[in-house]
Formats: sequence, structure tokens, C-alpha cells
Amino acid sequence: MLDSNRKLIDQFNKEEQKYQRLQRRKRARRKKLPLASKKLHKLLDRLDVLAENHQPVDCVSKKWIES
Repeated sequence: MLDSNRKLIDQFNKEEQKYQRLQRRKRARRKKLPLASKKLHKLLDRLDVLAENHQPVDCVSKKWIES
């Protein structure tokens, strides 16, 4: 029970940190590019989210590690 709660808390904290990073980038971009269109800002926000969520592919297969 305690372990599962700790995992949930860690997951929440990780997501909250990611959200805060994205918000800082968003505010900085809007400050840097005030004349850009809303459509462009939304597109760049989506690209930031995709880049943040992208997990690098592990070059070592699990089956090689287990052997």
C-alpha cells in the first residue's frame, strides 16, 4: 500500500515538473515572439509537448540483457 502510494506521488510530481517546464517555455516564447500568430504559438506548444513526451529508443534489447 505504501509503495503504491509512493509510486503515485512520484508520478504526480514528475508530471507536475513537466507541466511547469512546458509553461516556462510557453511564457518565454510568447515574450520573445509577441507578434506571432495564435496558431503558430499553439503549434509550437504542441511540438514542445511531443518533444517532452518522446522517449528515446533504447538501443539495447531486453532479450540481450536477460541472456
